[in-house]
Amino acid sequence: MATGDLVNITVRPTTGFVYGSEIEEYSAPYNLLDMIYSNAAWFRKLPFGRCVAIGIAVEPTAWHDWFLERFRQTGELPDALKRLIEGEASLNWLLGQGDNMRWLHNQPDKLGASMQKLIAMVREGAPSSPEARELGRAMLESIPDLRTSLGQTA
Repeated sequence: MATGDLVNITVRPTTGFVYGSEIEEYSAPYNLLDMIYSNAAWFRKLPFGRCVAIGIAVEPTAWHDWFLERFRQTGELPDALKRLIEGEASLNWLLGQGDNMRWLHNQPDKLGASMQKLIAMVREGAPSSPEARELGRAMLESIPDLRTSLGQTA
C-alpha cells in the first residue's frame, strides 16, 4: 500500500475476509472483476478508460443448487447464511440501479454463449437483458426459500 500499487482493499462486511487487488491484475485491455456492490462508485473514479457494471443473474433453481452444494460440502453453514445476507444486499443494490445497470443472463449449460454476450456488452455496448433483470428479482425473492433449505427459519 505504501508504494501506491494497491488498487483496492475490501473487507467483506458479513465474513470479515479481506480481499484486495493490485495494479498488475489490470494489465490487459479488458479486465473482469467481481466486486462488492459498495465498491462500484469507487471503481468508477479510478483512471480506467471505461468501467462497465453488469449484474449477472441465473435461474434461481440453478443458483440454489450451486449454493447448497458449495456450502453443504464445506459444512460452513454460518458463512453460508452470511453470504446470503451479502447476496440479498447486492441484489437489492443491483435492482435499485434501474436503467443504469446492465444485466446478463448466465446460463450454466451455455457458458461460452454467456461469455460472448458479456464481451459484446463491454466491447460493443450490446443491450442489457430484461430477462436477466427479472431473474435477478426472482433470485432476490427466492432467498427465503434458500434460507429454509439451509435450515434457518426467518
